[in-house]
Amino acid sequence: MNNERTAYYNSLVNEIEDWERQGKLAKHKWGDKVKLAPAFFRLLCELEEDPVMADTSAEILRGGIKYFISDVDFLPESLVGISGYLDDIIVAAFVVNEVAREADPEYVRMYWDEKADLFMTINELLTEIDAILGTSLWNKIRSSL
Repeated sequence: MNNERTAYYNSLVNEIEDWERQGKLAKHKWGDKVKLAPAFFRLLCELEEDPVMADTSAEILRGGIKYFISDVDFLPESLVGISGYLDDIIVAAFVVNEVAREADPEYVRMYWDEKADLFMTINELLTEIDAILGTSLWNKIRSSL
């Protein structure tokens, strides 16, 4: 990852770890999903930097990374705290799912560090979009991608 992305990733990991130490994630309805934010951000970055993926998927991956990093999105972390990462995670899951349709899913999976299966996690997130974000908000986000 470049310096900007590494700095963002490290601050994201620190923020999630702080929330976990403070018990905020355990109390949050979607805390288990928020914990995945660093893993999804790193996955987007590693896929975007992979020369094999660059030919077919670089643009959509860069869009997912920019959405994650942006202070101006549909659920800004600075305004809504923990819940602000939910839209970022859903966007990342959507992007990775789209990329995996064009690439070998096993190739995509090799960059996933979490214990939970990547595509089961993505399926769970995308199935729960209405509960997590609501249909209206998701439609707005999706039309902006």
